[in-house]
Amino acid sequence: AVDAVPFDHFMAQLKAACVSHGLLLAAALAPKTDADGTWDGNQAHDYKGLAQSLDLIRPMTYDEHWGTSTAGPVSSPEFTEMVDRYAVSVAGKAKVELGLAGYGYDWKFKQGTTISYDDLQAMIKRGIPVKRDAETGELTGRYTGKNGNPHEYWFCDYGSYRPKYNLIRKYHLEGLALWRFGSEDPHFWDDVKTYKYMKGW
Repeated sequence: AVDAVPFDHFMAQLKAACVSHGLLLAAALAPKTDADGTWDGNQAHDYKGLAQSLDLIRPMTYDEHWGTSTAGPVSSPEFTEMVDRYAVSVAGKAKVELGLAGYGYDWKFKQGTTISYDDLQAMIKRGIPVKRDAETGELTGRYTGKNGNPHEYWFCDYGSYRPKYNLIRKYHLEGLALWRFGSEDPHFWDDVKTYKYMKGW
């Protein structure tokens, strides 16, 4: 993409400024599984080039299905692994962190609304059904909304996080990053206390 080279140059300049102030430079990058990418967002992020400037790369291994797509998993383990595997192959394991989604979507047709953990709990209290998807570990359900419109939601909670922790061990990732604080399943913090960000967990 035409934006990749100027973005690389910008990050190189920012890196120089960070070094002069004793700061590390990290960035969340649009997910991709190869150098080509599939849309202008991830095509503007040259993982290999950016790795020269970035101290930490945080691939956004979420929005596998997004607000204007059909309903589906937000961040399946398979999708997450493909993105992280590519990132490690071009940037090195010491610079890559595992990305976790602390949110979900509630779709009405192809219009998805972001939902938080608290939103999900409120939905369940209203009697909306919930089940854990066996393949992805995410919470999901279908229900009929106002005016008889069909809804389908998917949410990433601790049950979907824990299988992904294995990727930290498998690819020797530097750590993890969560998007976004305030909407996540609070059980995530129990895992943080348990594992204490130790490499190899």
